[in-house]
Amino acid sequence: MLHLKLPFAKTATAKRSKLFLLALALSAFTPFAGIAQKIEANKIFTSLKKAPVMKLKPEFNTYSVTYDFGTLPLQAKEKPELQDLKFQESGGDLNLKITFNKLFIIDKIQKTEGTKPTPPKPGTKPQKAASPAEPPKFYSIVNYMANYGYDLIDKKSETTLYAFKKKNDSFTTPTFNSVAELDAYLKNSLETELQAHILDKINKRIKYDFAPQNFEVRVAVNSVTGPSPAFTEINKASTDFAALVSEKTPTKEAIQPQIAVWEKHLATADWKGKGAINKKVANALIENLCAAYMLTGDFGKLREKVDLFEKNNPGAGSISALTFEADSNYPGSNPSVQAIKRKDKTQNYIKSNFHEFSHDLAGA
Repeated sequence: MLHLKLPFAKTATAKRSKLFLLALALSAFTPFAGIAQKIEANKIFTSLKKAPVMKLKPEFNTYSVTYDFGTLPLQAKEKPELQDLKFQESGGDLNLKITFNKLFIIDKIQKTEGTKPTPPKPGTKPQKAASPAEPPKFYSIVNYMANYGYDLIDKKSETTLYAFKKKNDSFTTPTFNSVAELDAYLKNSLETELQAHILDKINKRIKYDFAPQNFEVRVAVNSVTGPSPAFTEINKASTDFAALVSEKTPTKEAIQPQIAVWEKHLATADWKGKGAINKKVANALIENLCAAYMLTGDFGKLREKVDLFEKNNPGAGSISALTFEADSNYPGSNPSVQAIKRKDKTQNYIKSNFHEFSHDLAGA
């Protein structure tokens, strides 16, 4: 049999070879193009030790409390505590003046938690392994205005040593099984519970400002799935960090190597491009660093990272996007409470955010 070697066959083979080599060369220069990155968040329980915002001078031994409720029909059920000082009805070395008046509800925004179960399509069999969806729960975000806070006054000199004031805030109602139950709560119980909540929040804030506290918190530690060698280093730092902080209070020295790794890669972030440390990965690194700086008390660095996140993620939701959970003693602004299982026991935690902690509570 006669085999003819056609010239165009040789040319076609050469072209395919050149195309293959070109594709190989391009893949060497763009190893991450078209490959999805996946961020995995590992939730870690740990402890946050918080020093007092202000230490009172040893010359103060007693304190008294006065209230300014304006026209609100309120009566304080619990007296606030000042660390190491003795309470007396009047004439204390310090006067703790608590103000709460002019409460005005701006709006109530109804929210739904959970989803209704989706019925199977006609002619299809339901999946046996699929767990039934939980029925929806209904609640409201209540935005309000009020004049509330406190002044700590030195009785002898009549000077204000420290003050906390707040105007606008929000309150998350409990969840209900139906809209009708939620509406009944908003009509009959909201005002009373909101007033009690604000008074309790003032007392928590006073304790937060003047007493050392230890909060149980849960933070996210992110790792990144992808082909970049940088991810291997980031993930090792995340694994080591989780082991160091889980169920204990870390020291700054212990987790400094992990902080250094995350900071190094964040410094190379390509916020508008598609490099290895793109916007998605940079945000994950910032969340890791926020947890690290909060736990070690480096609140100035924490605020820097929060500001960096909000600069590169503009929008109404960016302020509350970086979150953590804290136990019920935490004096967070909006008490969005969620049940979290820990050590085979379900506990209520307050969902808060790093913006509030770094800009308001921490006083950085």
